[in-house]
Amino acid sequence: MGALGGKPFEIVTGSSGQEHVARLLTFIDGTMLHAATPGPGLHREIGALLARLTKGLRGFFHPAAGHVLQWDIKHAARLRPMLDAVEDTALRLRLTALLDRFDAEIAPRLPHLRAQIVHNDFNPHNLVVDGPQAMLPTGIIDFGDMVHTPILCDLAVACSYHLVDGDEPLRRAADLVAGYARILPLEEEEFALLPDLIRLRHITTLAITSWRARRYPENAAYILRNAAASLRGLDVIDRIGTGKTAGALRTAALSAQPE
Repeated sequence: MGALGGKPFEIVTGSSGQEHVARLLTFIDGTMLHAATPGPGLHREIGALLARLTKGLRGFFHPAAGHVLQWDIKHAARLRPMLDAVEDTALRLRLTALLDRFDAEIAPRLPHLRAQIVHNDFNPHNLVVDGPQAMLPTGIIDFGDMVHTPILCDLAVACSYHLVDGDEPLRRAADLVAGYARILPLEEEEFALLPDLIRLRHITTLAITSWRARRYPENAAYILRNAAASLRGLDVIDRIGTGKTAGALRTAALSAQPE
């Protein structure tokens, strides 16, 4: 929204005489998911919302949609030069081995998957929910990472933020997949690749943030704030195994009643 005269902003002078830039913006009422406590059924609704957004974007295209975005999982091979910035030698070797697997076994299969323009950053800082005790998602923000990529990459990004510690580390991600499949059923090849793509989102986070932290050491603590969660996500899938993870997510999805 702009000013009455059509300008995007106005300059106003405060009581102290200091000038300020004033903008009038719309906003979505609610609480950001990262600051809320999830209630029962929330993750299924998050998955359903993502699927509805994906269906709503079908047929949409833009000349810039094919740009190379390093956060796009299909470009994971481009992360290799960044791995030198990962200080933990064991972790660096682990990430290198996983990228070897990507090059040999995952990347050749991606061009055969359903693809379109997607949100590509469905994380808890970009989702608005109905309150501190969250029952429903009410809004989506930050479409700055939109790109043309397999829709499974978009789902993998969303799932990657909901792997947790405890006896049921996949429960929230499984609920999210079930909600998604209720609106947009997955294909067998997509079930098989989903765990690897979730893991690749964590690899992407660890590589990019390590590289940025080396470049901007004065801001390293902020840049690396998500590293622990990404390591946890890697550990969860490695501990369970990609095959069993795919099976659990598939079972959850097939239990959903299509709309």
